Amino acid sequence: MIYLNKADIAFINQRTVAEHGGNFMPPRNFLHEENLDYLVEAVQAEMFGEPLYPTLIDKAAVYCFNIIGNHIFTNGRSLAIFRGRWF
Repeated sequence: MIYLNKADIAFINQRTVAEHGGNFMPPRNFLHEENLDYLVEAVQAEMFGEPLYPTLIDKAAVYCFNIIGNHIFTNGRSLAIFRGRWF
């Protein structure tokens, strides 16, 4: 499986802000970058050799929950990262 990395998520946020409005704080619009570091690892987590989030929907939910709930980006429009992208 190919996972989103930190640069991918930042790029999606930048494009979404450009298309749908909001404030973008260069260079990558992070408010809590450490939460993004955690997310990149958490979505790939395993326990006893089995993935914690086995399906694509599970993984998408982890991305949504963490980006929105952990306020990764400064623009306050975290939900916009997913609008028209994945759902």
